[in-house]
This record gives sequence, C-alpha cells and structure tokens, in this order.
Amino acid sequence: MWFGAVGWVLGGGPVLLFALFWSMIADATADSERDTVILRFGIATVSAGFLANVTSSFVMKFDSRVPLMTGCGLLFAGLLVANLLPETLRKKSPETTILADTSISLTSLFFRIKKTIWSYRFICYNYPVAVILPAFFVTQLAGGSAFLVQYISIRFHRTIADATLLVALQHAFTIPVLFFILPQISERLRAYISRLQSDLLLARISVMLLALGLFGIGLSSSINTLIPSLLLHAGGAGFVLIARGLITGLARREETARLYTLIEATQSIGEVTASLYITNSLNWGLGRGGLWIGLPWLIVSFLLALIALVLGILRLPPRSENAPSGSTH
Repeated sequence: MWFGAVGWVLGGGPVLLFALFWSMIADATADSERDTVILRFGIATVSAGFLANVTSSFVMKFDSRVPLMTGCGLLFAGLLVANLLPETLRKKSPETTILADTSISLTSLFFRIKKTIWSYRFICYNYPVAVILPAFFVTQLAGGSAFLVQYISIRFHRTIADATLLVALQHAFTIPVLFFILPQISERLRAYISRLQSDLLLARISVMLLALGLFGIGLSSSINTLIPSLLLHAGGAGFVLIARGLITGLARREETARLYTLIEATQSIGEVTASLYITNSLNWGLGRGGLWIGLPWLIVSFLLALIALVLGILRLPPRSENAPSGSTH
C-alpha cells in the first residue's frame, strides 16, 4: 500500500489522471454537447461501480482476495488503453505551453511554484465558480460506497456481501436517473431558459435530494427505512456531474484544464478528510449506540443543505442570461 502511494508523488495519481480525462472531454466537445457527454461519463462510472459491487459481493463469499486482485488487473489494463487516447488540445496558449528549460535551481523552482499558484487566481475573480467549488469537497465527505457498505453492515448487522448488494441497488437506480431522467428534464428546461440556468436549477434540486437521502440514511433504524433513503440519495447522484458542467460553462475555455485540476484536488482532499472524519465520528457514535451511529451522514446532510441554500441564492453573471437554447430569436 505504501509503494502504491509513491505513484501519487511521481505522477499525480488519480487526481491528475481524471483531471486530464475531464479536460480532454471539454476540449473535444461543443458547449451544447458537454452536459450530455459528462452525464454519459457518469453513467459509465456508475455502471462500472454497480457491476463491480455485484460481482465482488458474489466472489468474496469464496475468496476475499479475488475481487482485489481482479480490480488491480482491470486498472492496469485500463491505464494501458488510456495511452492510446489522442491529443485533444486545439491550440497552445502561453499559459499552457511548457517551457523547454530543464535547469533546476532553488530560484527557478520558487518562481515555477509561484507562477503555478498565480495561474489559479482566476478563481478569485469568478464569484460563481468560487461559490460552487466547495460543493465538490462536501460531497466527498459522505465517504462513497465503501464507507456506506461498512455503515450498513455495522448498523443493521448484515454481512459485507449483503451490504454491498444494497449499495449496488442504489447504483442500479442511479443509472436511469443519469441516463433518462436528468437528460429529459434538462432538454425540456432549455426550451424556456438558458443552458447554465437549467444546470443551476437541476443542481439545486439534486443537492436537496442528496441532503434528504443522507439525512434518512443517518436516521434509519431498519432496512425498510434505509432503502427509500438510498433511492432518494441516488436521485441526487447527478449533482456532482451537473455542477461540473455548470462550473465549466462559467469558466473560459483556456481555464478549463486548471479548473478541472483544482476540482480533482478538492475532491481528493475531501476523500482524505472523509476517511478521517467518518472513521472517528463513526467510532464515537458506536460507543454511544442508537442514532449516534449515523452521525457522520447527518452532519454531511446538514452541510449539503447549506450548499443547497448557497445555490438557491446564487445568481449567474449577465453573460449567462442568454436566450434559451430552443429559442429562434
């Protein structure tokens, strides 16, 4: 495990990898197609998670090491295929061009670090982007399916395999939400309002569903109340993808790569924070029993409610208040 972490230092790990993938998607798609492509990418991710949960739940009954080794093999194969992806950058700008200067000194290193940090200053001048960005951190505090599986297993005295199947059920419901429901709602909204306004409205609805779902998960005392909460949470699963499309539309194209790097870094910090926060708060709740066990998810639901409040009062800049996409004017 320590050796695997070396790859994060040398190559940036999943943070850099997914930042590059999202940047390539933004480069290769038109503004009108971006939301659809982002949702499809999300569908592929959720579908993979659903298949992985179902398969690993079945296989781990025989040997718990098989899913782990299979996942490592698939990851390695996927990285090999990723090397075949073509370049998508349409043009090079002074901000994205890497200088051929290979000299290394403390002075040059200091100025390179300063220049890198200074290149992200556009966040300070873009109020909507700065407001939406923390949402990517908060959504990661829920800890993902791995912590949810552990929580269900502990709270409702289920095996890891059974808990994994319940989480797989949530993923199964997420797929039609991303594939059918959100695109259909978005298409109809754009007949009356602009694309960014549509994304903002969907983001508001989705984050409220996330908050209500996590609130129900934290308060559930039986499987009968847990399952509806899981489905409600799945109904808001498109929030991160919608927020990504919204924040991309609010930034300039030459800022996209840096913006995605910042998003991935924010999510990565959220994941690390979640592992510490959930572990400690869950242990604290287990020591007291009852509803205290669900404390980690109750706190995150409160934070998501604050995000919903912020998005509710957020107003888009005038340049985004254009004619609806279905208008002929």
